[in-house]
Amino acid sequence: MVWATLPLAAKIGLIAGGAKTLGGLGQTIFSGEKKAQKQLATEIENIQFPSLVEQYEIAKQRYGVSPTQTAMYKRQQQNIQRAGATGLAGLRGARARMGAVPTLVRSLTDASLGAEVAAEGEQARRFGQLGAAAQAKTQAELQKQYQKISAAQAKAVGASAIKRAGLTNIFGGLTDIGKAGMSKEEGA
Repeated sequence: MVWATLPLAAKIGLIAGGAKTLGGLGQTIFSGEKKAQKQLATEIENIQFPSLVEQYEIAKQRYGVSPTQTAMYKRQQQNIQRAGATGLAGLRGARARMGAVPTLVRSLTDASLGAEVAAEGEQARRFGQLGAAAQAKTQAELQKQYQKISAAQAKAVGASAIKRAGLTNIFGGLTDIGKAGMSKEEGA
């Protein structure tokens, strides 16, 4: 096929087909598909699930503190003892009121038990707070990793689309070249 003998329409068809083929080849070579797929694979491999065991140990450690060792419980016990001392001091001078001592002791015992129940309730409340915080932290970390993987996946899909478009352009360009060659033969 001699270029000079080709009709103008065939020349334009060959040039357009060649340009389309070269453009498609460039898209295919420089699509970045392999790099994007490698990055996606790396992101997936690097998924780190929050250490639930570590969070459980922290919760257990915090929950493992005896309720009777908390500052709140100790303060309540101190107040109960003061109230008992004040009550006994008031009873000391009056023999007729000695029958009130068992009632005072029972009230102090009830207050002491109430303080322990309150301390256990506070302990359970803190454990629940820690559990909720650990769950929220876990969800936030997983969401962050999901976003990173989604971004890498979108990039890989885009790179694959560019490569497919390049291949389509290569074959389209070759088809255009073939058609231009056929039109030359028909015109001859």
